[in-house]
Amino acid sequence: MIDSPAYRSKLRVGDRVLAVNDVSIDDLSHDNIVACIRKSGQTLRLLVNQLSRIKNTIFIFRRSLF
Repeated sequence: MIDSPAYRSKLRVGDRVLAVNDVSIDDLSHDNIVACIRKSGQTLRLLVNQLSRIKNTIFIFRRSLF
């Protein structure tokens, strides 16, 4: 979605999130991942495997994510 926090941070369709706020999400359920995102406060830190790069840390600054 254009002008969303994720779009402004260059997170794109096809990117694979590996960690949320330095917590690996490999063994977490969807509900637990959402809980990690929701409790992140004003800054969300994602470790992402992007199509254009191997690994990249993305910071998403909230105006309102939810």
